[in-house]
Amino acid sequence: MINGINKIEQSIKEMEGGQFQKFCDRYLYEKNNWNLKENFCDPGSMQGTNKTTAGTPDSYVMDGNGKYILVMYGTRLDAIKKLENDIQDAKDKSKISINCISKIICCYGGNNVPAYKQEELKRIADPCDLELISSTSMAYDILQNYYQIAVDFCGFEEGTDQIFGLQDFISIHDKSELNAPISNPYIEHDDQLGKIQESIEYNDITIITGKPGVGKTKSSVEIIKYLQQNMENNCILIKSNSTNVTNNLKLYLSTKRNNYIFIDDINEIEDLKHLLSLLHSEMYNIKILCTIRDYIISDLKNDISQYNYKVINLEAPNSNTLKKILVEGSFLRYENQISDNDLRKIQNNPRHSIICALAINKGIALSNNFKNILTSYYESIIKDINKSNSILDTLFLISVFNKLDLKSEHFIKAIGYIGQKELEFNDNLSYLEKNELCDVYKRRIASVSDQSLRDYVLYVYLFKKNNLLETTFIDLIGNETIVIAINNALSFISDINDLNKLEIDISNIYKKIKSRLDIPQKLNFISKYGSLIPDEAYDTIIDIFTSLNDKDDDNNYYSYYFFEIAREILNSSIRENYIRGILLLIFKLMKFNNDLIENSVNFIVQNLGADLNKEDIFLDPKRCIEEIKACFDKDNSNFIEFVIHLCDKLLDKHITNITFNGKRDICVRNWTLPSDERFTNFISLVFSLLVKVPNCSEIDSFIVRNFRKNLNAKDTISEQILLESLKMCNLNSDYKKLMSVDYFFAHNDGSCSPTQINEFDDFQLGYAMLSYYLKGSIKNAAYDKLKIDVLPGYLMKYDSYSKILKNSNFICNINRLIAFFDDKEKKLFISEIMKNDINNYNFYFVNILACEYGIKDFLKDFSDELFKHPVHYYNVICSNQTIENGFVADIKDVIHCMNDEQMKFVRLNIFINRVQENTQIIQEIISRSLKVDAYEIIYDLDVDLFKNIFKNISNKSDLIDICIKCMTKTLCGLEYGIAKFLIDNEYFISSLLEKTYRDDLLINYFNDYSNLLINLWDSEYFKEYLSKFLDDDSDCFQIHRSFWSSFFGAINAKSKDWLLKKLNRSNDICCIKNIMNLVNYYFNYEDSIPFFEIIKDKKISLKEIYPLHKEFGWSGSLIPVLETQKNFIDKLQDVFYGDLDNYIYLNKIHKNLEDRIHQEEIKDYVDK
Repeated sequence: MINGINKIEQSIKEMEGGQFQKFCDRYLYEKNNWNLKENFCDPGSMQGTNKTTAGTPDSYVMDGNGKYILVMYGTRLDAIKKLENDIQDAKDKSKISINCISKIICCYGGNNVPAYKQEELKRIADPCDLELISSTSMAYDILQNYYQIAVDFCGFEEGTDQIFGLQDFISIHDKSELNAPISNPYIEHDDQLGKIQESIEYNDITIITGKPGVGKTKSSVEIIKYLQQNMENNCILIKSNSTNVTNNLKLYLSTKRNNYIFIDDINEIEDLKHLLSLLHSEMYNIKILCTIRDYIISDLKNDISQYNYKVINLEAPNSNTLKKILVEGSFLRYENQISDNDLRKIQNNPRHSIICALAINKGIALSNNFKNILTSYYESIIKDINKSNSILDTLFLISVFNKLDLKSEHFIKAIGYIGQKELEFNDNLSYLEKNELCDVYKRRIASVSDQSLRDYVLYVYLFKKNNLLETTFIDLIGNETIVIAINNALSFISDINDLNKLEIDISNIYKKIKSRLDIPQKLNFISKYGSLIPDEAYDTIIDIFTSLNDKDDDNNYYSYYFFEIAREILNSSIRENYIRGILLLIFKLMKFNNDLIENSVNFIVQNLGADLNKEDIFLDPKRCIEEIKACFDKDNSNFIEFVIHLCDKLLDKHITNITFNGKRDICVRNWTLPSDERFTNFISLVFSLLVKVPNCSEIDSFIVRNFRKNLNAKDTISEQILLESLKMCNLNSDYKKLMSVDYFFAHNDGSCSPTQINEFDDFQLGYAMLSYYLKGSIKNAAYDKLKIDVLPGYLMKYDSYSKILKNSNFICNINRLIAFFDDKEKKLFISEIMKNDINNYNFYFVNILACEYGIKDFLKDFSDELFKHPVHYYNVICSNQTIENGFVADIKDVIHCMNDEQMKFVRLNIFINRVQENTQIIQEIISRSLKVDAYEIIYDLDVDLFKNIFKNISNKSDLIDICIKCMTKTLCGLEYGIAKFLIDNEYFISSLLEKTYRDDLLINYFNDYSNLLINLWDSEYFKEYLSKFLDDDSDCFQIHRSFWSSFFGAINAKSKDWLLKKLNRSNDICCIKNIMNLVNYYFNYEDSIPFFEIIKDKKISLKEIYPLHKEFGWSGSLIPVLETQKNFIDKLQDVFYGDLDNYIYLNKIHKNLEDRIHQEEIKDYVDK
């Protein structure tokens, strides 16, 4: 708002005397409702010009009592002296008797008059009344109430009638009977206002969402009332009327106060991206509070993703709160006029409760269905205003288009189709507007005020009248428009006849427009209405199936529509006809595309999973299982993976079910499958599918996992099913044995007798001991004897068991297992384990064995087995992080046995405190690692140890090359201390720059590495070598961008200072271009100004060096980027003032940017 006031005041300052007089005349006659023709005269103005004529007063008017009001104008800076003279002249020189003058009005520019001076001026005017009007007070009043004057005299754009003060917003909102009034007292519930206030404090945008009529606007207005109490806040309220609002909004923003912008129905803002871009501006402090319907919140999130925002979903108030609202708002006299049951039927929606109250007052009985309440209410409204069918036809046409452009080519044809001429239509429109059923903006855009009324009118015409869906009508209004209109009308469908008619209409529409739809339009239509035209929808997913098998097509795009349309088909009344076909298509798709496995599983579970609403709750999943069994492909890995994931989901007893109630409401239900015979039989069916997969470890693991999961729920699953699962022929026999142990102890409360123990073999007893099943079941002496008899041999007897346990808890529990034995038994047990192929064990497991056995003895006794797996040998030797005496030769031998991949496990940090005596082997490790690209040898290397190694080895260049590889090939980079140590080494600097430049590698400088870059700029070697690359006459920046990003990606004072000096010294145009490329790419506009000052001094044409940054991907409107560029060009024009050629060139860029901003504003409007 301050911007607009300042602009008006500035315009007044620039006005000539005659123009100022006409400006004031216009303001006074509009403000006071004077009639120019009858009683207003301006003798001080020369007709047809902006010149003044001599005479007093400047203007005058007769008041209602036959007396004169004299008006004097002045724009002089010494306002007080001028006012004194004007008042005295009005009394003395007007030649009107003082008794015939009622008031003197003085309009003046310049500073406001102090209070004591005003009293003096009043005494001069006495006995006449005096009214002083300053340019500031006029500016405020004009901007708020007489905006057109600012348009006509001050160069303002046409007003958009979308920006309001608080009281005007409330007044306009409450004019419509169909809106729930927001002027009524607010009744707080659930601390809603507190949550909104907190969000506004911490976020750029606060979004209030919820069902229509839940109180979004009312709650927001209460927040604005609270914020407006603070004089530091500037509150602006916006209600869209389908035209751009941002440029107009800027006039109301303050650069000194906090701007709080409330936008009602933010999704209706035409230039939303442009408006949101104001949040990037450094001129204003802006917070946005807005409302939006809950079903379109996802669309808004795409536009606001780059900002901090919070969504607050308003819940409907309880019945007691609603009754208070209705009574305190004078909608009902008593709370008992509407029952809790009536409010529950309308889901406690405040707006709908007011409609119910209005219906009660009109004598309409509340029915059992709120849809019928709305229908009855809107029927009564239409009946009240319906003078002829012509008016309803007009209302229907506006409803179809949603926002009807009265100047579009569709308009004349459309009104002709409903049998109206333009004059008749405009008369009807005026009638609808007068009765607040339509909004008409500047006689251009017509829309229905209430969306529910719009939907009801569409329902009446599309479902209760005939012949409106003829081809001629569809062609006239467009395919997409008629689809949206039908979609809006769906909320009032109430019986099977409506549904039948809808199916026929949609089918006819599709047949008429099918040939004119492109693929995206066709898919979009079918995905919305596939349940009404399932035959056409099924044909469509067959076409999609073909496209998904074509690798050249966009699989994500087509797979989305495949599942969306398939879901529509399964929501049709004849879904049974298509279930098998859809399943077969899904099975075929998955076999060739593993990306669709998860989508396929989720689709089947959501649409063909267990359903409590059906008599047989497992009817659909059983059908799926049978279909899978019928076309089972045991050789297809995708299919096997799909089966496992699907069975896992189908056996989950906790179900989340998502259904759609009506057009837009989503219902999420969580429920648990019943634990009865039906579930038991279904489990049996699932297991019967799983056994169709022979020798599949994934299936075995799945069976065991589900078996054990259900053991603890033995009261909900029959023993028969568990026992049958143990007998399945394809299950690994060792698994069966383990499952029988788990089953036995689960069903005997974890205990057993010695006699029962004899029924297990050694393999099962070993597992029982490992699982602690036996610990409390038998006496200690018997347990110790069993431990000695069973444990040393049971793992070795069943080699497959070691494979089973490789990924189980065995490795984690090896310490507990070994603790069963004394030292002698322990070595015997470990010796038995080491007879197996230790490649089945991980490093941690082998190291535990070595520590328990004794490392030296372990290496000596099992050296042959360990040398077969040199990484295990190396890890055991280094298990204490250092090399012990006597193992240097072993390390050398082990490293010689390692292949290239195994060398990556070697680390130099094992030689801590033993560098000098191991120099030879360290050098060999460095040389070998460099050859196989195993730069991991310096991971976690202590800086002091590195320095010690670097000092003693002869192949220093090899170690430096490994360090450079570490800097360029790993995310973690090189340890900072090591890199800092090497900065003064010329070979390190030259190799670093040469290799990164030649191979276009990016040096990783994460975390502390920005400090490394700062230290690099202290190295003379570094600056010397870097300078050579800038002198390259090739396009070194474009070709080697990663190289330059390594050193200029994080700008610091040292790099900027060096680059400025380099530019200042250089006269080579190639070098200068390279430097300016770096500046444009890495420096912000403010930091780049000194470089352009040097360019000016060197008299270089900017055509050689484009001055703007390269444009990158930008989320949201491009307008903030372009405005920033334009501001920078303004600054460059100051720099190059006097350099005519460059100044003209910059002026062209400036004009181009202005044109682009204009184009972007149009694009933002079109995109919206």
